[in-house]
Amino acid sequence: MRNKKYQFEIEDNNVIRAAIAPMGLDFRPNTRFYMGDYICRIYAIMQYPPTQDYGWVSKINNIAGTIVNFTSTPITETNIVDQLSKIINSARAEAENTRDALQRQRKTKTADDTTLLMARMEENNEKIAKFCCTIMVMGNDEIDFEQKCNRVESIVSGVGCKLRCLSRMQKDAWEHISPSYAPVELICDVGNRPMPVNAFYGGFPFQNSGFNDGVGYYLGVDNDGTPIIFDLWKRDGARTNSNISIIGGSGKGKTTLVKHIIVSELIRGTKVIVIDPETEYKSICDLFKEDGISRWIDACGGKNGMINPLQIRPKPLSDEEEEEAESKGISELALHLKTLEIFFELYLPELTQIQKALLTKALIAMYAKFNITWDTSVKYMKNTDFPIMSDLYNTLVEQRKTADKGVTDDMDKLILLLENITIGADKFLWNGHTTMQSNAQLIVFDTQNMKIMSDAMKSTQYFNLLSWCWQQMSADRNEKVMVVCDEAWLLINPDVPQAMSYLRDTEKRARKYSGALAVATQNVIDFLDPKVKLYAQPVLDLPSTKFIFGCEGDDLKAVSTLYNFTQAQKELVAAGNRAECLMKAGGRSLKLKVQLPEKRLKQLGVVGGN
Repeated sequence: MRNKKYQFEIEDNNVIRAAIAPMGLDFRPNTRFYMGDYICRIYAIMQYPPTQDYGWVSKINNIAGTIVNFTSTPITETNIVDQLSKIINSARAEAENTRDALQRQRKTKTADDTTLLMARMEENNEKIAKFCCTIMVMGNDEIDFEQKCNRVESIVSGVGCKLRCLSRMQKDAWEHISPSYAPVELICDVGNRPMPVNAFYGGFPFQNSGFNDGVGYYLGVDNDGTPIIFDLWKRDGARTNSNISIIGGSGKGKTTLVKHIIVSELIRGTKVIVIDPETEYKSICDLFKEDGISRWIDACGGKNGMINPLQIRPKPLSDEEEEEAESKGISELALHLKTLEIFFELYLPELTQIQKALLTKALIAMYAKFNITWDTSVKYMKNTDFPIMSDLYNTLVEQRKTADKGVTDDMDKLILLLENITIGADKFLWNGHTTMQSNAQLIVFDTQNMKIMSDAMKSTQYFNLLSWCWQQMSADRNEKVMVVCDEAWLLINPDVPQAMSYLRDTEKRARKYSGALAVATQNVIDFLDPKVKLYAQPVLDLPSTKFIFGCEGDDLKAVSTLYNFTQAQKELVAAGNRAECLMKAGGRSLKLKVQLPEKRLKQLGVVGGN
């Protein structure tokens, strides 16, 4: 079979042809030159704003009748600090010595902007490079030339940059911008300005030369239709952990993305544990049921889903707590008592300080009966070696018999409050030894039936599940474990902010293990409640990777402020298009369209849901 020959007609691009092979060049000793039939002028950007809007380069790069050239020069940290310090000192000195109010204002702003740039370097570990941007304007005649020059000056000024015509350097500037020459040192010396590398990449809307981690799995496509390959476990300068936050209103596509990530991680061998408040992940359990690696658990109790709150489990420590534990030798029992503090505050918010103290005293006495003291290691203890809620109740009843008269009323109230958890309706949740098995690769805790419970019970059980999840995540530093907390706002309790603190500390500690915590929510406002903001805001902010789907109203305002959206990013999220989101990974931001094959959507059980 012979190959067919195809002929294509390619339209001439006179601008490129004139730049590469000009018919004639006539340089004048002023601010313009002639190249063939074109009247030309070359500018250089002499100052960039301290913060650039997303897509700012594209506004400069797409002006009709121009050629734009960027050159970059790496800078060592020592050199850039010295240079920026000189700029700050010089600008402040000139501001103090000048009598011109306008000049003083300009120099002060230069010093402030440069100080801000140095702060970004230190706080965000941003890389800085010298960038030289030259813009060549090409007009067909005098009127066209002047109009294009005015347009370039207006657009460049509009993005916050300052432009300068390279007077008496037009020939050097043309050689600098021409593909036939190497960059000209004179032009680089004049035009080089320090700028964060991420700010330059962010100048191209929703693209950073593609997003491809090399290994991983397909998430969807970017704004140009280029596939996005994502590796949850990749760490680099800006991606310091494997945690992710997924935010968006109902029906926007966040659950579809979470399900896809879960299945992709299971295929890669990751252990996945899901807290599922809407029975949305049972389809994934069914998908892997034949392989025998999945387990679906009704989190409202039952013989196979009991998690004993009194079984001592590790607590995720903040850096300060870990340092204190190592220096003072704080025991496993002492740390678990802190966890139980949060548990009982969530379950019984009406407890007084005296009752809390009596409860702690009873807990210590109860553990002593089971030969668990401050020095005991629980590493090799079985589930049945630990006390259950009935043992705590009985201990309190025994202590009541010999209690001082001053605390008998409080003990009676405490015993009464604990009756429901030992012999009442709540015993099916928490009064028993742990029966939950952790040997499945996929475990889904279905909390759908918790909807009929009180808010206190829902928060308490969510917290109990989370503490068990942390035990699995921290058991083996080499095993990759991903915990998915869907609708994590259920854990928010303004009266017990320690619950959010536990979730925040779990995120922080996960990076020191092979752990990842995925927090999904459609409710942002509650995370920013002043009573819990100190602990709750970092839960959404700490993850290195974030996916923000469509939001509106107060949630849109909150998430825009939280992540410091540019106008373009805010418009993307406000549009609320299904299966489209803003993806922020480390220092990079891009538009993600979650486009999955029909076969995968069926596997995920997606039929018009979110």
